[in-house]
Amino acid sequence: MADGIRDEVTLIASGGIGMAEQVPKAMLCGADLTAIDIPLMVALGLRIYEEPKQTMIWPDGLDNITLSVLTQRIVNLMGAWHSQILEMMGAMGIREARRLRGETGRAIFFEEIDKDTFQKLFKKEKK
Repeated sequence: MADGIRDEVTLIASGGIGMAEQVPKAMLCGADLTAIDIPLMVALGLRIYEEPKQTMIWPDGLDNITLSVLTQRIVNLMGAWHSQILEMMGAMGIREARRLRGETGRAIFFEEIDKDTFQKLFKKEKK
């Protein structure tokens, strides 16, 4: 930031993060950390249906599952995500997650790729 206050602010990205690879993407765009909600609920057994309308349904008997089993499901999901994030960071040559922050040069954005790939094919002729 021009005022030199970037390290005085913590940016939290939330919403729409459903897979491990979206965490480094958010960090590449400047987020310091991400909030995960829906994937954790899915790990606990939530079912999400999109059609005919978006519906979230908790399974019957969820209250009969012990707290330790539910906790382990969350630990398993976050452990798997951790491994995937480390794999992605290793592929980028980055060893620390904080080094991802704001490294937009390492990101590939759909709009740029779409423009570079298809603009020449579908460019309108000037008349």
